[in-house]
Amino acid sequence: MTRAISASLNAMDEPLGDEAAAPEQPGPAQRNPAIPTALSAAFVGHLLALVAAATPSVALNVAVVVGIACSVIAMAALTQLAPRDERAGRTFTALISGHGVVAAIMLYGLAPSAPSALPLAALAVAAVLGGAGLAAVRRGSLAMRPPRPLVMAPRVAAVALAVQAVLQLRAPSAAGLAAPVRAALFLALSALGAALLASLSIMALHLQRRWLIAGLLAWTVGWVASMADVSALALWSLGAPFPIGAHQLRFLDAELVQIVATLGGLAIGVALVTAIREARFRHSAMILLVGYAVFGVIAAVGEHRIELAADYPSIVALRRDRDLADAITDVALAGMLWLYWRRVVAPSLPTATTWRPRS
Repeated sequence: MTRAISASLNAMDEPLGDEAAAPEQPGPAQRNPAIPTALSAAFVGHLLALVAAATPSVALNVAVVVGIACSVIAMAALTQLAPRDERAGRTFTALISGHGVVAAIMLYGLAPSAPSALPLAALAVAAVLGGAGLAAVRRGSLAMRPPRPLVMAPRVAAVALAVQAVLQLRAPSAAGLAAPVRAALFLALSALGAALLASLSIMALHLQRRWLIAGLLAWTVGWVASMADVSALALWSLGAPFPIGAHQLRFLDAELVQIVATLGGLAIGVALVTAIREARFRHSAMILLVGYAVFGVIAAVGEHRIELAADYPSIVALRRDRDLADAITDVALAGMLWLYWRRVVAPSLPTATTWRPRS
């Protein structure tokens, strides 16, 4: 299996490797089809979240998490382009700032004391901003610079995944913690999730492939499911009723969500692995990626076994095994991202010069 994957990665190495290693090549933004695709997906996601929030069939925190995810993807897409003229630059800055403010309002709207109309209004404004962003990109696509190079995204994603793995293993015992500590734990998981989504969005957009946007959206499905559960537990720590049910996304099968998210992360990982030139480090990254896929499948099987379990002790033991598999997938993906940072991104950055006094 490893040899077959190695052969396929070697066959894919040339086009993606050249693009990732040389992000500064000139060209108009319209040559990057990923950015309009990502903005369109974020716009549609905002509309769907707004409609879902207005109906009682979907929990409000689920719709808000979807809206925040779409705003993060939209901000990552807009920041990848640098308009040439100053007026267009101010427009893009206003759109990015607007998405950030709206995401903060949506997050505040989850508080038990906040009015329910607040997140609905924020979702509506986010949809308007998404439409304005699409119009701005299409109108000014000929006057834009190439996408900005990666600087911190792979390293931030790797660190966020590693810390998230540690906190997720601690989360099952949060019931015995004090309420402020418990709330801080879940809020930290939410912040790490937002940083991870933003970093993966920047990397997927940087590689300029539509199929990577499909992988990013698939991974975002799992992110939404995880953050919806975390947000419900955070609200419980702040005084809201304890969440009912094993998952907040009751309309989706947990096993299917885990498989879709694993496939999305695998698509992004394959694109990054092919950018690593040295065979030794590429093979190491490939092994980590295979481990990510294997333990992602194990986590999906664990989800299925949890649904079939009948007694509480079995459910607790199965959840512990599932959480361990999730932590291993996070660590494996973090290791692969760190190798990508060290072997692809860091060598392409300008080296710092040391000032020396004249003799």
